[in-house]
Amino acid sequence: MLPGECTTQASLDNLTQARHEPINQFSLFYDNLIRITPRITTQVGVHFVGYIPQSSRSYYSIQPRFSLKYQPAEQELIYLHFSRMEQFYHYLRFDYLAFPTDFRMPSIDGFKPRSSEHYEAGWKHFLKNGQIEVSAYYKTRRNVVAFSPQNASEGSSELLLRTLVSQLPALCFGELQVLKQVADL
Repeated sequence: MLPGECTTQASLDNLTQARHEPINQFSLFYDNLIRITPRITTQVGVHFVGYIPQSSRSYYSIQPRFSLKYQPAEQELIYLHFSRMEQFYHYLRFDYLAFPTDFRMPSIDGFKPRSSEHYEAGWKHFLKNGQIEVSAYYKTRRNVVAFSPQNASEGSSELLLRTLVSQLPALCFGELQVLKQVADL
């Protein structure tokens, strides 16, 4: 396979079909760290991506990123993050481990790029040999390609694909991490 060329493979019972789709992609990224005060910094960035398949619809994406950090004390950090992302490659695993037989396909033939927004707020406490971190985050996802077994005919081993065009329910997570430095490098 040549660089910039993508292979789509779909398996229906014992029939395997493959298609080569040349794809050009370019991206530009800008990132700037701004110190507002000695204790407050912000980081502003934008990622622009052009995704241009040879015989399918092209997509152009502007993906902003923003971070605000406040350091009330030497060992403390409070932060807020926002980012918007798009992915032009769909990947479905059949199990916990990744295998070459897993389903992979680019954003072609009506399968729109997957997009999401991420919001995160957190607190970090830096220790002599590690850190403690508590964070909460909220994610939205759209255009997620998923297997839809309820649409497969009974008695068939076909796995039909469906694009979830509407926004999926947002995902909310919280996390507590305690990291310890093992050795100085």
